[in-house]
Order: sequence, then structure tokens, then C-alpha cells
Amino acid sequence: MRKIVTILGIALLASCSSNKYVKFSKVNDEINPSSNLITFFKNNPHPKVVVRANSSSSDVTESTNNNYLYDVVEKVLLKNGFIVRDRQLFNKIISNDENTIDYSKLKSKTDTDIIIEVNKLNREKLYETNKFFNDKGNEAKLSNPFKINGAEVEFKVTLIKDNEFAGTYKFNYTPCSVDKGCKIDGTFDDKWKKIKKGKQKETYEVVQTSIMEEFMKNATEKLVESIRN
Repeated sequence: MRKIVTILGIALLASCSSNKYVKFSKVNDEINPSSNLITFFKNNPHPKVVVRANSSSSDVTESTNNNYLYDVVEKVLLKNGFIVRDRQLFNKIISNDENTIDYSKLKSKTDTDIIIEVNKLNREKLYETNKFFNDKGNEAKLSNPFKINGAEVEFKVTLIKDNEFAGTYKFNYTPCSVDKGCKIDGTFDDKWKKIKKGKQKETYEVVQTSIMEEFMKNATEKLVESIRN
């Protein structure tokens, strides 16, 4: 009898200690270069480019400083043979109404071929699920949904000479999407819930700086690859 109880106890402990994982399917990227953009790069392997933020987008101009991410984009472009123009100087020139209307004058005054605009930058794209998997791959439901933030960035490319909208690119960082996904435990709710200003409010941590830098690096490399191939 004692042996049976012992065996049952071990089995119960083993089942309770089974690891739990959540996993999200990767969101596909959207890569849409124009044929003119591809042709331009074939004829101009080292174009002059400026990286800008869309000032009308709340995602891009949020209070959190995103300049370090634009720096990452510029470094990748430099590594790939682009001639990168100073974005602050460019913005100062383009703030002149005459220059924003006449792109031929803008090209001559800035000596720039292409604008790569960060049209959207979101570091709080919410992913959630009420399913988890154990070590054996068996699926079950969580009593409370698991929530975590991912990220997305959208680039808009313009050929200045002809004032041509020449491509859009949307890239996604999907958390918990590789291998088994994210390992969770019974306290994960405490990790993702915070209290703000004395009021109970569900918030979820933004994607870590190091992950965002790697994400922006990979996104820019994909952008360059899609144009040159």
C-alpha cells in the first residue's frame, strides 16, 4: 500500500512540475518594392539616403526616444554601401515650404536620392493566448490569458528626383515564436501587471532595448536585400 501511495505521489509531483510553454505564430513581413526602385538600385549601387521619422504618426513620435533605433538603421545602411545624410540637417531644409513642394530643388539642396521614412514604429504590439503546451506537446487552456508585447516597424521609401512613392516594408517581431516558445509559471500574471497612479491597470512591458536593436537591424537588412535582389 505504501509503495502505491509513493508511486502515486511521485506521479502527482511529476505532473505538477511539468513545464508550461506558450508560443505565437510568426507574423509575416510585407515587402513591396516598386520595379523603378529596384532598377534605380541596379544603376546606383551606392545611393545617397536619409532616414526620417513620420512626424504625423503617434507611434513614431511617442515620448520614448527612438533616436537610437534610427541610428541602428543608418549603421546598417552604411555597412551596405549607402551614403547616409544627416537627418537633422535634412529636416531643417525640408521644413521650408518651397522645398517640400518642389522635390527637384530638394534633391539639389540636400544632395539626396532616397528618403527612407519610418512610417510606423510600435514597441507595444500586444500578443495574447489562453493556450499552453507541456514538455510533451500536449495542449491545455490557461485560467487567465498570457499577454506579452511584440513590435512592428513600417518603412516608406521615396525616390526624391521624381517624387515617386517607391515601396513599403512592414516587419514584425513576434515574441515566443521560436523553439518551444516562452516558458511560463503560475506567477506570470504578476510579471505583466502593474499598478499606475494608484489605479489598477493592465500594462505589458515594452520590448527590451537589445531586442529592439536587433529587430531593427534585421528589418533594415531585409529591406536592403529585397531591393538589391
